[in-house]
Amino acid sequence: MPFVEIIAEVFNLNKMSPSVEKLYKQYTSLIGTEFDLLLKMDLKELEKVFPSKLLEGIKRVREGEIFAKPGYDGKYGIIKIFEPPEELGPQGLKQQSLFSLQ
Repeated sequence: MPFVEIIAEVFNLNKMSPSVEKLYKQYTSLIGTEFDLLLKMDLKELEKVFPSKLLEGIKRVREGEIFAKPGYDGKYGIIKIFEPPEELGPQGLKQQSLFSLQ
């Protein structure tokens, strides 16, 4: 999973946004290459620079603890680092019930 996508998910931004590009450049200038960042560097070193949620995202990607929803019929699959809360629907919006439970 590319570092840009990790940043976008952690900060709840579109991966194509200027904010993500700015954060990507900021973090890679402090640490080095994306390859080293995602695969080689010690997490203790990254802890000094990154916010805890971003560090957790990198850790989960390294360990393969991601959630994959396969695609179908021309639809791309979705890969997420953090599992959405159970009460959220597929788009992350709360689902409303057709019937009242009162």
